[in-house]
Amino acid sequence: MQALQRDSFDASPARRTATNSSAATTTRPTGNTRTAPQSTSSRAAEQVPYRNGRIPSNALTSVGNGHRMYGDAARAYTQMRDAARRDGVNIRLTDSYRSYAAQVDVARRKGIYGVRQPNGRLGLAARPGTSNHGLGRAVDVNLEASPGASRWLQQNASRFGFRTIPREPWHWEFRG
Repeated sequence: MQALQRDSFDASPARRTATNSSAATTTRPTGNTRTAPQSTSSRAAEQVPYRNGRIPSNALTSVGNGHRMYGDAARAYTQMRDAARRDGVNIRLTDSYRSYAAQVDVARRKGIYGVRQPNGRLGLAARPGTSNHGLGRAVDVNLEASPGASRWLQQNASRFGFRTIPREPWHWEFRG
């Protein structure tokens, strides 16, 4: 497999190798600005005016312990974390905002979401340029180091605009 390039990445099942940006032939856009998907909540998610994985450091907000998020997602996460603390639950994060280069690394290590890996397992990482982590709108929770967090989040996260996906109970996305 070719070495992954940081500027262009095609991980479709038919073509899982990275492409050189001058020779890229994929028709899917990568790294484009996008709005976080709308939730059923009455709050509308704020549009992220930066390319996925390319948010400048000064546009991100610290949410503690070296983790950063963008705008309304950071505010909502902070409110959620503080509410959990008041209920005696300490939410500990393992990941938050990811640069494009960091997402390329994660994709290399964990495989692309839904694509069967050589070991037979399905990959867990979003294609670089498409991750909610790259928009500063997702966190991964260390469920082992956060007793009670899984249950608390299942019961309360939606009040703050967050949701998880069944296959990744540690991954929480802000939807507004």
